[in-house]
Amino acid sequence: MTENQRKQILVETVKTFGQKEWFRDATVYDNHPDSGQPTLEFKVNYLPLFDRKEVKEFALRVGGLSDRFVVVDRNGSKIE
Repeated sequence: MTENQRKQILVETVKTFGQKEWFRDATVYDNHPDSGQPTLEFKVNYLPLFDRKEVKEFALRVGGLSDRFVVVDRNGSKIE
């Protein structure tokens, strides 16, 4: 995946989910460090229960990507 393709996916992600209360940021990985799969990783305030299907379908549509959620604090640090 090219840098331009990653940027386009991130722009579309922000357009689609940027106004959601749970959304903080997103990252596109060719090979995610944990799974090794192409992944669209969402940094979130909390896990979105009702939007998960929409997120999964979006990730598949924009690039055949897996989806992953990482809950972060106010500083953007991962919460374990």
